[in-house]
Amino acid sequence: MNDVSAKRKIIDKAIELISAKGYHNLSTREIARKAGVSDGTLYYHFPKGKLSILINLSEELMNDLDYYEIMEDGVVTEEEVTRFFMKDLDLARKMREFIIAMEIELLEKPDFYLNYSQKFASIDRLEPFKKIVEKIVGRKINTHTLSKIMAIWKALLRRHVIFRNLFGSDQEFMNMMKKIFRAVANNDDY
Repeated sequence: MNDVSAKRKIIDKAIELISAKGYHNLSTREIARKAGVSDGTLYYHFPKGKLSILINLSEELMNDLDYYEIMEDGVVTEEEVTRFFMKDLDLARKMREFIIAMEIELLEKPDFYLNYSQKFASIDRLEPFKKIVEKIVGRKINTHTLSKIMAIWKALLRRHVIFRNLFGSDQEFMNMMKKIFRAVANNDDY
């Protein structure tokens, strides 16, 4: 088995097992065994064990959520804003058990969360999200404001998905988020 296929098998089996058993009821040894690889192979690809697997899965999720695909011509329309919300919600729902696992890990290791969130906060990665937010708030926003809005979006999105429509229907949630985005943008100095 080559490195790529071993890594893929580990990731796929981890997703399956997290969904079936929950993150905390799972060991790296069980993931390795079910994936058909040795413990050493798992740790070769994922040096921090389950935490490294979660990081890798999170990176895959971010890559799956291609904001550029939503904005066909670079100009953001209301329809594209709605598609953004729905695509992010759909992806989060598909990965609900993973999101729960990630939340548990982040609560147990807050320093990890800070380092982890900075890794994904690159301007290039956030530029499409920034355009969507600017469409919603009706003006340009700075990086600091964007970071706040992104953190709020991800936190409330997770709660909405984990607690199965905590904030009402998806339309109600989307409308609430737009109001929050506008409030944050209007209260931050440009």
